Amino acid sequence: MNDLVELGRDPHGNPSSQPPIKSGVNRGYRRVEKGGVWIPTSGYAYESRNEVRSTCWEWVRSLQDLGLRIGSHDHEGVRNFYVFKPV
Repeated sequence: MNDLVELGRDPHGNPSSQPPIKSGVNRGYRRVEKGGVWIPTSGYAYESRNEVRSTCWEWVRSLQDLGLRIGSHDHEGVRNFYVFKPV
């Protein structure tokens, strides 16, 4: 099974798996994604019931089993999942 890619945000607010920017006005953001885009698929709030969380994780594992690259981003109490679409 593929590993889940931990995502951050680039300076434009888009999800990115690229390395963080270490200096300048965009410090802390990720570099702009190369070779494709991350498409949102699902997510849950940390207060969600276990059934909701487990359903999201089952969906993620199924997509990974198909060979797709899956990423997640945690922000303000919500975990969102993304599928990478090469361009």
